[in-house]
Formats: sequence, structure tokens, C-alpha cells
Amino acid sequence: MSLKAKFCKNTGTFSLDVALECENDVCALFGESGSGKSMTLKCIAGVMKPDKGFIELDGRTFFDSERKINLSPQKRKTGYLFQNYALFPNMTVKENIACAMRSKDDKTINDTIIAFLLGGLENQYPASLSGGQQQRTALARIMVSKPDILLLDEPFSALDSNMKWSLEQEMCELIESFKKTVIFVSHDRNEVFDMAENICFIENGKTYGIQEKHSAFSSPDSSAAARLCGFRNIFAAEYKNGSVYIPALDITLSGGNEKTKLVAVKNNGFEVQSGTKFPVKRIMDGIEGKTVLLEGTYAVVSAKVSQTTLIKGDYADIKIKDDAVLFLER
Repeated sequence: MSLKAKFCKNTGTFSLDVALECENDVCALFGESGSGKSMTLKCIAGVMKPDKGFIELDGRTFFDSERKINLSPQKRKTGYLFQNYALFPNMTVKENIACAMRSKDDKTINDTIIAFLLGGLENQYPASLSGGQQQRTALARIMVSKPDILLLDEPFSALDSNMKWSLEQEMCELIESFKKTVIFVSHDRNEVFDMAENICFIENGKTYGIQEKHSAFSSPDSSAAARLCGFRNIFAAEYKNGSVYIPALDITLSGGNEKTKLVAVKNNGFEVQSGTKFPVKRIMDGIEGKTVLLEGTYAVVSAKVSQTTLIKGDYADIKIKDDAVLFLER
């Protein structure tokens, strides 16, 4: 199933400007909280109506402002997993699943209950289920409706870390067997990298193209995307006479261009040694080495190193590795 969507929505306090094109893959809509991810899913599902534009799935029009088409959510056949799962509290597990079926079929319902590891919970109500059991019930209800596309709105946000990993694996198996387009919303880079094939960054309501995940994580093209991908060191920069100057560090780098406004440095992109320029603020131990926090001018440098003899209160000098720098326009 191929999803093509280009639409705008203005709520008065927030503007959404979306362009998406996905085909039988898992695309992560990756952005910070409040960036418009959930609103995008609601527009695709028909829960919210865009102001203008179009949304179509495999040539079937869901919404077209010019042609005055706006299918109801029921007619779109989207499988929408809400953040809170949206189970009916007055219905049992079996009843929640059955309500998504046009013609009730006990065998299909029972087979689905077993497939989603809900055996023995058929007569339980949502309030008595764990977070994982609620999620499985919601997914079971979605899948018996035979959707043409899956929309997953931060599916692991309500789960504790002990439960999260195993349910991620179950979700990956479900997605693999689905074999259709999946839009997966998250602001967690580990979830995105584990589950998605392609990534669409969304910033302040605007989407910025779709990239293969390895490329997206290694070379994000904005400061917001870089932060999401784990870059801790992002500095304001000035382009002067063919080079880029970072005022906060008093360092000049070759490269960039007239449009360069920011520089992102990979966390392991610094060479740190004893010196006189930067006070050592803190040394943090990690599984794969140490992180040295250095006090710059109006900025803190977070440098990942394999080992160091520096301690808090020392002074250090730094050098930025040439292959560890991204020059950003925004």
C-alpha cells in the first residue's frame, strides 16, 4: 500500500505542514514532543480534518480539499493505535476485540486472543490488565478489522522499561507479518532505529523529507534532528572568509558555507588533553568509556573519551576531529 499525503492544518496556535510518501515500509515520524506527530496521524486516520491538501492510500482518496472528499475514519480502514490504547473500559478483552469486526466470528476472535498472548484474559476488563496486556488487546482489535495501513502513536510510551524490550520485539514481528505501510511515531531514537526502515523528521509542525535510517542518524540536517539523533554538542557558528568560527569555543573549522548557522559535533568527535582553556566540570563513567564535561563560553562540551586522567577542577584543551562535524543551516 502506497501512502501519499500533502496537507496543512492550522489550529490558531499551531500550524501543520506535512508531505509524506511511503510504500509498504515502516516509516518513523520522528520529532520532539509537540512537533505535530500525533496531529499528523489524526489527519491521516480522519480523526482530524486538514484545512487543505490531499491524503490517498494506494490510489484511494481519503481526503482532497479541492474535490471536497473527506472519508470518515470507518471508511479509511486505518489501524490506529492511540497512545493510551483507547480500549472501552466497560468491555472485556473479548468484547473489545469483537467490536472491531463487522461480522462476529468466535473462532477468529479466539484465534486472535491466542495469537496475541491473551489466553485466560478474555473476560478481564482493561482496568485489571497490565500495560502490555492492554497494548496487545488494542493491537488485536486493530488486526481483526483488517486495516490497510497501521498508524502507531508512541506505542511504548505508557510502558515501563522492563516490559518495553519484549513488546518491541512482538511489535516488530507484527509489522513484518503485516507487509503494508506503517507510520510509527516516536521521539525515542532507540525505538526509531530498532523499528523503522525510513525516517521523516518533523520540526514545529513541518516535515523534512524521508531518509533511510542509517543516513538520517549519521547525517541529520538540522539542529533539532541532530539532538534527536543523540548529538549533544551543537553550537552557534559564523561563516567568515572561507571557514566557520564557533564563538563559544573560540575554535575555527574549515568547511561550511555562507548558509552555515550551527555546528554539530559527534559525541566522540573531540580530542581532549590536559591544558589551560576549558575547566573540567564533571567526569562521568559509562559502560563504553568516560564522558568529560567542559565549561565553554555560554556552552558545555560533552566529550566522549575511552580514558582520561583528568579530574574535576582540572583544565583541558580540545581539538575537533575533521570527520566529526556537521555544518547546519537551521
